Amino acid sequence: MIRSLIFIVISMLSDTLLASAQTDPVEIARSNLAASIATFAEKQQQCDDQSAVLSPGPIKALGLSEQQLKDVLTYHFLKASVECTYAEAAEAIVNARLFKDLQPLMMQHEEDGSSLFTMEMVKLLKLEAQYNALPNAQRKSIDAIEALHKPFRLIESAEALGL
Repeated sequence: MIRSLIFIVISMLSDTLLASAQTDPVEIARSNLAASIATFAEKQQQCDDQSAVLSPGPIKALGLSEQQLKDVLTYHFLKASVECTYAEAAEAIVNARLFKDLQPLMMQHEEDGSSLFTMEMVKLLKLEAQYNALPNAQRKSIDAIEALHKPFRLIESAEALGL
């Protein structure tokens, strides 16, 4: 869903760029926003391309319940995904805000698009709070599994774990 919205925004922004020179701060901000969204989309694709299915052995050895497994996988999947694209998302958020701030009358009541990026981060914080409810020793064992710190394929990994 985020990808399709990103491509719609890029299309809208780049159409206006082709029609005008970049002597207007709003147009420069629009161009910067389009470029940063495109960079984010490219990075997200790279992260997806590099993701792998988790080996079930080390995770099964932890003896987690089915619900704990789901929670751990969901948290680490989103965390790795956000961390992989964090710099690009941060740049897009700043550029979206700059674009909005340069047109206060036009976009006074409109969303600046940055929530597309921050909603994943908000979800991650909620999952982190839930994850932190696990016993400390259990979290340390889970965090010691390196594969959980890199982007991975969630559905295929869950299936490999029998979920």
